[in-house]
Amino acid sequence: MKLKATQQDETQWIAAIRQGGVARERAIHALNLAYRGYLVQQKQKLKLSEEDVIDCYTDAVVAVSEHVVDGRFAGESRLSTYFFRIFSNRCIDKLRSNTTNIKKAQQDWSEAFVHLPDRAQDFLRSMMDQEKLELVLSYLDALGERCRQILWYSAYWGYSPKEIAEKMNFSSPKSASSQRYQCLQALKKNLKAAKHEI
Repeated sequence: MKLKATQQDETQWIAAIRQGGVARERAIHALNLAYRGYLVQQKQKLKLSEEDVIDCYTDAVVAVSEHVVDGRFAGESRLSTYFFRIFSNRCIDKLRSNTTNIKKAQQDWSEAFVHLPDRAQDFLRSMMDQEKLELVLSYLDALGERCRQILWYSAYWGYSPKEIAEKMNFSSPKSASSQRYQCLQALKKNLKAAKHEI
């Protein structure tokens, strides 16, 4: 199978993903499009539904971007080779889970949130490390769309306050940063009110 991505393309994507913000978003989108040929290959090779293969593919895109950010992808192979290995493993795991009637978790924005880049100082990541992901996600939903979007842009895509301000029409980066802080404080307050230690 011939991929549209060259090694030079992949080198640029890796740098952009590590950079974060809009550059990361664009690079992940390009990677997602370039490796689409693998979808057909895996669908033909394994007895998985089209929906299952797409789920595994999406999961692999997110996982690879996380591995680039946190250094687990060391560049010892082509990015396409690394991606295909992860994608294949996801498909095999899915096939195994289907045979034992284990259903995949609900596909919504929260699934991608599981694959946040590792930021030890980030409150959301520390909550996940404490195995309180489901709790955090439910409280993020309760905060409302605006807070959820701000935290999504900040924690997942790595947007700077300036980029968040531009995307969400804040008057300044300082306003975006202040709103993000307030959203995190509201999340902490709600968790404390529910008597969950943080």
